Amino acid sequence: HWDGGKWTALDGPISNVLGGIGGFDQSHVFAVGWDDDSTYGGFRASQYNGATWSGQATLSSSLSGDGLRDVFMPSATEAWAAGWRYTGLPLLMHWTQAAGWSYGTAPTSTAGGLSHIWGSSASDLWTTASSIPCVYHGDGATWSCQNPGFMPRDTRGSSAGNVWTVGDYGGVARSSGGAFTALTPPPVDCLQASGTGGELFAACAQGLLHWNGSWSLTPFPIAASERVNAVWAASPTSVWAVTSAGNVLHWNGSSFQTAKTFAGSSLNAVWGTSDTNLWISAYQSLIHLSGTTWSATPVAFEISSFWGASASDIWGAAYSTIQHYDGTSWSQLTTTANPYALAVTGSSSSDVWFAGGTDTYHWDGSKLTDIGGTSLSAIWSAGPNDVFGVTSTDAYHYDGVSWKALPTPPPWAYYQAVWSDPAHEVFLLGKGVVRGK
Repeated sequence: HWDGGKWTALDGPISNVLGGIGGFDQSHVFAVGWDDDSTYGGFRASQYNGATWSGQATLSSSLSGDGLRDVFMPSATEAWAAGWRYTGLPLLMHWTQAAGWSYGTAPTSTAGGLSHIWGSSASDLWTTASSIPCVYHGDGATWSCQNPGFMPRDTRGSSAGNVWTVGDYGGVARSSGGAFTALTPPPVDCLQASGTGGELFAACAQGLLHWNGSWSLTPFPIAASERVNAVWAASPTSVWAVTSAGNVLHWNGSSFQTAKTFAGSSLNAVWGTSDTNLWISAYQSLIHLSGTTWSATPVAFEISSFWGASASDIWGAAYSTIQHYDGTSWSQLTTTANPYALAVTGSSSSDVWFAGGTDTYHWDGSKLTDIGGTSLSAIWSAGPNDVFGVTSTDAYHYDGVSWKALPTPPPWAYYQAVWSDPAHEVFLLGKGVVRGK
């Protein structure tokens, strides 16, 4: 017990396992848990009156394998407790001072216990199940499911209009009395990113990830065996995506349509200057949308990434070569630097960066220079002295002098893309999203 100045150890009220504790005030506290003894099993609940703990309350119908994980007391005379049945189903218990413990109506009959319970009152309750991406909201008899965008693990608040839930992949969401708003990105596995107008769009296995101050995820209309390889944002309400099955998709701010299909081709990269001037790469082929006309041109190279300063100054990272478009034709950059390029980015015609091999390279408008560094899989430039890059496990920043490692990422991070907005907020994407400045 914490009295405001120190912790004091108290004798445990339950003989086996304590799962949770909750109280109305210092004289009305419940501790709940379970007993694994095969002959005296089942959930346990003990009440504290400010001086001593009561005996271990249970029900004759509570069997070995039943358990309680959490308890909430809205008043000195009422409590709700959440846990699991020996059958693997959720368990909800209700206690009143007058009637003692009785079974409540659990919010779901899907296998998996309830992991916690909290409420702003006796009839405004929140709980989650261990295997369902729902925060359940109800009065103890009827429930509704709210999906916060991740697997929730706990929900607490200060009132009915200020409820917070947290869960997998560092997920945090808040409800102000309605649906939850995600304050962290949903669990995603992202391959590539693009941005415009300070808004981020990313190609993820789960769909098109969008950040504009809050997070949203729109599923791609593709087959289960198909993958979106790249996206390019023309504006906050116009995003192009290309897939492994040769489909060109367009998002209009609310939904996707298939704009074109190139059967038998895996489309690898997309970039443009507008919705009527797009470049798309496939194996030894370049696809161009000019106005409303699509054309495909055979080439002897394969571009994995595009970036351009204008419609007549476009660069392509093409593995063992660097390709450039001058408004009329594509040609290979002649250089003694011998680069290997999988990714390209830039901020102007005199600030273009290439990465993918053991070093990074910079184009200043007239020559290509080997900057050194490490083997980056993705790169983003906000200026010649402000460049970010990632490997699968680490992130780096170039300050105009040298590459420096950024702070150690979360242990679950696996990076494949990087992007920065005009406010210098940086997003590292892959298995999950890391955001910082």
